[in-house]
Amino acid sequence: MRHGPLPVGRATARLDSGWIERALSHLLANAAVHACPTSAVELRVIAAGGGGWRFEVADDGGGIPAGHEEAVFEPFYRLSRLRECAGLGLAVVRGVAEAHGGSAGITNRPGLGVTFWLQVP
Repeated sequence: MRHGPLPVGRATARLDSGWIERALSHLLANAAVHACPTSAVELRVIAAGGGGWRFEVADDGGGIPAGHEEAVFEPFYRLSRLRECAGLGLAVVRGVAEAHGGSAGITNRPGLGVTFWLQVP
């Protein structure tokens, strides 16, 4: 895992810690289940414009097929046939982000890896 520079000064975010923790857990579990077992997974927190925060979970496990980037956030949409995957995790992530006045999305690099992110004000 790489470590970047720490933010300068104090930072405060007003979040429902339980729901943010649940959303981040879904993002990390998604990477653990769908990336290759030897893939690196990285959790980053980045100061976003306008005083917000962006939480990112990135992996180098191949990404998702092009054209599915928005669909993976729909409830019950699954790219995997794994029985333990109900297809709700990323829908929960987007719902938590929107409930906090933020957003969630994806930066996909098919064949290379993917970064899922949650941004809150």
